[in-house]
Parts: sequence; C-alpha cells; structure tokens
Amino acid sequence: MEAVGLVLEVTRLASSAFRLVFLAWEVISFRPVRYHYSDLKKRFGGIQALVLLAIFPDARQIVHRIERHVLDTEEEEALVLRKSASEDCTMLAVAAAIVAQVAITALGLEEIDQVHWTAKAAFIVSLSTGGLSVFYACLVQQRMSSLFTTDDVKDFFSRPGGSKESQDFERELDLLINQLKMKTAGEEATWRQQKLAEIESRVKLFRSKNRWKSASFHSILMVKAPTILLKYALAAFIIGLGIYFGCLTFHGEGTPGGFSLKIFIVYLVTSFLSLLIYYVPATLKDLELSPSRRYVQVMNKIIRDDIAYGEETQILENITRLLNAND
Repeated sequence: MEAVGLVLEVTRLASSAFRLVFLAWEVISFRPVRYHYSDLKKRFGGIQALVLLAIFPDARQIVHRIERHVLDTEEEEALVLRKSASEDCTMLAVAAAIVAQVAITALGLEEIDQVHWTAKAAFIVSLSTGGLSVFYACLVQQRMSSLFTTDDVKDFFSRPGGSKESQDFERELDLLINQLKMKTAGEEATWRQQKLAEIESRVKLFRSKNRWKSASFHSILMVKAPTILLKYALAAFIIGLGIYFGCLTFHGEGTPGGFSLKIFIVYLVTSFLSLLIYYVPATLKDLELSPSRRYVQVMNKIIRDDIAYGEETQILENITRLLNAND
C-alpha cells in the first residue's frame, strides 16, 4: 500500500510540475503571438498576417468577431456592429484630439530646445498621428453611416471568396470573353447570346457561392486605423516625455534649478506600473485557458499517432472543438 501511495504522490507531483512548465512555456514562447500568426496566415497569407500582427495585435479577435456576428448570421447583428463601430469612432476622435492637444503643449516646454532632438520628434509624431486619428475616425464614421442595410455591412466587411477561387474564376471568365471576341460578326446572333447568358450565369454562381465568404483584410485595417494611430500617438508622447526628462536629468546641469533624478525615477516607475496594470491581467486572463489548450495537445497527439480508431477519433475531435470553443 505504501508503494502505491508513493507512486500516486509522484504522479501527482509530476502532473503539477508539467502544468507549471506548460504555463511557463506559453508565457516565454509568446503563445498568443504564435497562435494568432498561424491563424491569420491561413486566412490572408504570411505577409498580411505579419502586417496585422505588427500594427494591430488584436486582429484575430476582430476577424473572428466579424465572421461570427456579421458574415455567418442572418440576424441584425451586422447593424449592431456598424452602430458599435460608429460610436467607437466618436470616442476615438475625442481621445485622439486630446492627445494631439497635449502634444502641442509639450512642444512649448521651456527646455525643449536644450534636450535631444528625438524628444521633439516624438512629440511631433504624437501630434501627427493624433490628428490623423481624428481625421480617420471621421472618415470611418461617415463610411459606417453610408451602410444602410445588413447586406451593405456584410459586403463592406467581407471579400468575395479566397484568392484561389477568384483567380480560377477570372481565368474562366477570360476564356469565355476571348471566345466571344474570336467569333466573327457573321456568326449567328443566337450563339453570342448563349455565350453572354453563360457568362451571366457563371458570374451569378460565383457571387452566390463566394459572397460573404471571409473577412476582408483591408476593411479591418480601415476600421481600426483610428485606434492604431491613437495608440501610436500616446506611445510617442510617453517616449518623448521620457527622453525629455532623461536629458534634463543627466545633461541638464545648465538648466535653471537643474532637474531632480528622483522626478525621473518617479516617471519611470509610474509608466512601468501603468503598463503592468493592463498587461499582467491580460496575460493571466489568457493563461486561464491554458489547461484546455494542454488537453487539446494531448487529444491531437492521440489522433496524430493513430491511437484512436473509428468513432473514437470523431469523439476526440468533438472534445477538441469543445475545448477550443473559448480560445
């Protein structure tokens, strides 16, 4: 009995250690970035996936939200998304205008000409991106207001099928048009009408099969441009302020009264803690689903190694889908 108890205790400790290692690996290896890139690459290709991740890390969630609540539904959820996007633009325009105004004020600081030029450059970047964020927010809101029906919203947020389907359709259409051009004027008019009718039917078939197929990469960038620029405006302002304080602290002996190192440290600590307030809970929130992902790996390994047979494989795939439902 003691041997059995010892084995059970060792198994429990090994399982706990594996869970901790799995959690640490997910954090160290930037699992969300890897997972989001893999998913976006399947949808848009490698280059576009990198662009989305670089300038808009939350792109995958937006893509899934659009496909789930806009493209794959017949309800009025599309109009709700349009209204939400329009209201977001109002809030973003106000916030970006405030950031731009603060950046203008920063350019008038007393010792701005005595510090490194990158501080002024950062404030100018903040001013430019903040102003453009306001402008793009107005453009996007105007665009959203022009989408009157559910079909209009779906057409805007979707693209007509994948690139392969579009290329095949274009080749087929070019072939039919070339056949029309090669036919002489003396040929029967009925033949030309038949070809035109065939082209019309092919276009209708392609449109019906591929309309609202997947989310549009370009629409996502358009709608999220104000958010992206607002983030850059705020980041540039914080960086510029850090450069300004740093230069005054270490190279500002000639400034009136100098500049205290303690104030610079307060700035650094405040900025660091402010970042932690959001990003630490965000990381912990993502790790809440770590046990589900660990079991998904186990299920996938069983399926890959052909350990399961027949209906067992289908059951394992169903379990995997259930575990992935919230990811």
